[in-house]
Amino acid sequence: MEFNQYNTTVQQWIHTVLENRETNADVVLECCRDIIAYGRKTDDPKLMGFGFFYGGEIYYELNDGAHFFHMMTEALTYLDRAEEWELVVRCYNFLGIASMSRGNPSLALDYYMNGLKDSDTYDLPMQKIMILINMGLLYLECGHYVDSENSFLEAYQILQTKQKDEKYNFYMYAFYGNMAECLILQDRLQEAKPYLEYLHKDGWEQVALTERLFIDIVDVIYYHKMGDVQKRNESIQMIHQNHFSCIINSRANRCQLYQNFCTVFFPVYHPLYCFEMANSSCQTIGNCFRIRMVMSMSLCVVMRASIFQNLCMIIFLCM
Repeated sequence: MEFNQYNTTVQQWIHTVLENRETNADVVLECCRDIIAYGRKTDDPKLMGFGFFYGGEIYYELNDGAHFFHMMTEALTYLDRAEEWELVVRCYNFLGIASMSRGNPSLALDYYMNGLKDSDTYDLPMQKIMILINMGLLYLECGHYVDSENSFLEAYQILQTKQKDEKYNFYMYAFYGNMAECLILQDRLQEAKPYLEYLHKDGWEQVALTERLFIDIVDVIYYHKMGDVQKRNESIQMIHQNHFSCIINSRANRCQLYQNFCTVFFPVYHPLYCFEMANSSCQTIGNCFRIRMVMSMSLCVVMRASIFQNLCMIIFLCM
């Protein structure tokens, strides 16, 4: 989106939103309200769409479902009028993820299908990749493994035409990690092996914390199903040492991420320790809110139910 035609005040609001959207919810929401009000006053759907979209993104991160859905549906109306199709597709993506997380896969699929349609109509291949991967995750959660594989593979085929895109490596890790999980959950372990090997290739050190955690969890489930007790236990210990302690000590991460660890992953490990660390971290972090899940694309959805159910069962069996 271009905003050079707007006055200095409006450009400053927009700059503040884009600079603070991952770090300061209150500041961003205040600017979004100003942008929406100015957009209404001047009958400018582009500004109103921008304000509603980024306000909705903040409410998504704050886990405020009512305000999120209101803001994102409003954003769709105005962004469509403004013909800002990339943000339209991102709206559908957010709405799909939120609907799935609230137990409504049918509605989520409708949103994803609308996103795919607009991605094709307006030639937005990177947004299509984002939608396809999240559709694959939806199918995976519902146990529709063939549909899940097909979505991931279609995303991969498009991605191979975009190898110079700045998000190429990120999407590749998402594809390989999710394909590995899909195959492992079907007990197709030999087919999963090359996907896991790719994930640990050169450049592992540059992979973001959330993706590394996701990959390590897939490793645990793989080794458990392979019957390799030693590597399974080593992987569990690696997650505990390298990821949990790192997250506990990092101000850059968000309260919700701690809660996910403590309520879903580690209650069977060190429950009192987890509670104390989560409580301490939330007090320390203060106004910071949870890490953005995939991203403006909210991909991988690291704390997904199925993979954590598998992992928690494995840890329980190991105790």
